[in-house]
Amino acid sequence: MKAINYIKNKINGAPLNSPWGMIEDPITEIAPGVYMVASASHGGIMIRKQDAEKMFSQEAIKCGFEFNGWYCFEEDCEMFVIMRELLDDPDWDTSRCDIDISRTELEDYINTGLKKYSAEYWRFWVSRCDC
Repeated sequence: MKAINYIKNKINGAPLNSPWGMIEDPITEIAPGVYMVASASHGGIMIRKQDAEKMFSQEAIKCGFEFNGWYCFEEDCEMFVIMRELLDDPDWDTSRCDIDISRTELEDYINTGLKKYSAEYWRFWVSRCDC
């Protein structure tokens, strides 16, 4: 089964491994080229470097770290940065995250995480938003 998942991920352009260990199914593509991955003990969001540089602010990218041509954002902390920028796109389909809360509840969750784990990015975001 692991070999089949590896081949499927390779064909779909998803990451094949992660800094957190062997990727386990399912990999969720929460936006085009933006993958939520998990290992046995941890995970996060992974985005190809060239895609991230087109999709996200430099301030957001600085919150992640590089791994084998991908920018990675830890699930417990830095992922809120990417989620915030995705949420700023009114066309982003939040149902791709496979969560059962409203867009407003998701925004509250993300903002709380940003304030707690990424205060510098939060200040950047607030300074440029129309809120």
